[in-house]
Amino acid sequence: KEETQKKVEKGKEEKGEKLEQEQNKMVNYKIYKVYPWKLLEDKRFKESYIEAIGKLKNIYWIKNLNGVGSKNRIVEYNGKKFVYIELCKPHACGSEYLVLLYEPIDNKVFGVYVVEKRKIWVGNPNKDEQNAILSVLPSDYKEDVVKAKTITPEDIGIKEPIVCPIYKEVELNITSGKKFNLYANMIWRYYIEPDNPPADLVSKKDIRLGLVDLNDDGKLDILFTVENSFYCGSAGCPLESLLNLGKNKYKHISVLSIGYFEKVYISKNKTNGLRDLILNDHQIFKFDGNTYKYGGECYVN
Repeated sequence: KEETQKKVEKGKEEKGEKLEQEQNKMVNYKIYKVYPWKLLEDKRFKESYIEAIGKLKNIYWIKNLNGVGSKNRIVEYNGKKFVYIELCKPHACGSEYLVLLYEPIDNKVFGVYVVEKRKIWVGNPNKDEQNAILSVLPSDYKEDVVKAKTITPEDIGIKEPIVCPIYKEVELNITSGKKFNLYANMIWRYYIEPDNPPADLVSKKDIRLGLVDLNDDGKLDILFTVENSFYCGSAGCPLESLLNLGKNKYKHISVLSIGYFEKVYISKNKTNGLRDLILNDHQIFKFDGNTYKYGGECYVN
């Protein structure tokens, strides 16, 4: 009976291995050999990933997979193929990084987040999955992970993400046409001209703008950025706003944030009469009476 049972178990294992081999052949793993952030364009992966990271959604570079990293690669463990994803926090790669394995067949994401010699397991991996992670890690990372103390997100002050109260989304995509010329003239008059930049460095072609009513007075205000070397640096370009006072008069209000702004979320909430701005999918900026300043974090769902 024992011999028969062993043969049955062996037969099941062989069938399982053959099935995994066949499934591996059916998956086009080449499509996953991209930079980590490109994976979020795959709805199936994104849903699994967001569920796996849980409260770590509060960490911007983790939520958006836009840390420092190279293209993903394919690794194997016990006959299974995984997409290996590795990236670290910008300017802190030596002390804070994320390593993930993605199994496309079962659509499962799991991994480990290491921060200051402590680790948080991502996606609740079982012992075998933890071993899979350790087996494919570079030697220096493996040593770090083995020695790191296991903690929870709460241990480092990470709480359940607050969902951003979004009123509307504004894309800074007006770059030509009659409407653009009208508002670009106002930007030139109230923002660029007072800076007196060299004529050969700044032109209206550098302006990208969007329109929104920030104080619900029925008049369109301007959110804009001027993309050139006079205003921008290695970290990006400043976001600016002009409040419409009526009769072709505007008031310049600075937004104390620098980046690459394709779109801005407008909050349902107001501070000192103007709607809050949500930048980079997580940063809240509030009007203090003079300028827009950083005022907390939230999660764009």
